[in-house]
Amino acid sequence: MQVTNAKQEQDLIKDNRLAISFTSVKHAQIRPDGKIRVLIADEHPIVGEGLVSLLGKQSEIEIVANVRNAADVIQVFEALLPDVVLVDFTPSPIPVIPIISKILATQSTARIVIFTASMNEQHIHATLKAGVKGYLHKTSSLDDIVSCIHTVFNGQAWVPQNIADVLARRLASPSLTRREQDVLIAMATGKSNKQIGVALQLSEGTVKVHVTHILEKLKVSGRTQALATAAVRGLVSLELTPAIKLAQEALTA
Repeated sequence: MQVTNAKQEQDLIKDNRLAISFTSVKHAQIRPDGKIRVLIADEHPIVGEGLVSLLGKQSEIEIVANVRNAADVIQVFEALLPDVVLVDFTPSPIPVIPIISKILATQSTARIVIFTASMNEQHIHATLKAGVKGYLHKTSSLDDIVSCIHTVFNGQAWVPQNIADVLARRLASPSLTRREQDVLIAMATGKSNKQIGVALQLSEGTVKVHVTHILEKLKVSGRTQALATAAVRGLVSLELTPAIKLAQEALTA
């Protein structure tokens, strides 16, 4: 299921397919040769090699390649056409989105699973919207990983409850407008309302209105809390700007 709007995203969260047994994979429809062909794509050698070792012991799974360079994923996929792609390169959604898009352009029925350490709301939303079939956190057990592979191989979605909870929180929160996002990003660089106005060609009064709306939507009382919350939710870059760093230090002091 490709998530293209909030309604479909909400349907995905409520879909009874999420009520999957994490300990049973007996429902899997195995290929005639008895193997589900899996491509692993992870920039961290220890993660990729660990998955190869663990999943390679599963009688119904065959690891066809372990790719460490993001630039090679598309070429390897086109050459091997695996059944399932387990991919992660960075917690930022930007580099992986083109990979997802190109894989799906090559084979629209491709089954892609994000395997990541990120619980970033924006990352989860962006990758599911791009068309991935599953989302696994790197704290997942081997049983969960195997179950996920079987489930997406059968054409179903795999979204664990903790990931669904993140998406539900996003749906429950009003979305920032494009201009509010621009103002928030400018706030993260430490700019004052006046400086933001100059940068975005807005009056200082208009910037203040946008800031007020941002605080209301993020359900916080000040700029410091807004920046810290935005960083946690992935609404601004995970690379800490001075303003975000100071905000997080203030909240943890």
